[in-house]
Amino acid sequence: MVKAAGTEARAGAFPTDDHAREPLMARSLTLLPLFVLMALAACETIEGAGRDLETAGEAISEEAQEAQAGN
Repeated sequence: MVKAAGTEARAGAFPTDDHAREPLMARSLTLLPLFVLMALAACETIEGAGRDLETAGEAISEEAQEAQAGN
């Protein structure tokens, strides 16, 4: 049988068994802790921003009450 140039199948080009997925799973499990830490850091950042906004809101409310009282 004669094959056209460039049509031969490359070894491992199309993995058919589950062993080919192991490197991907290992990488995923390695990166999982990094993603968890990033999520926790984001929560801390959002919590801090919420506290800052709350403090700013309280300051504005106090100023508004003083302005209404004529102080």
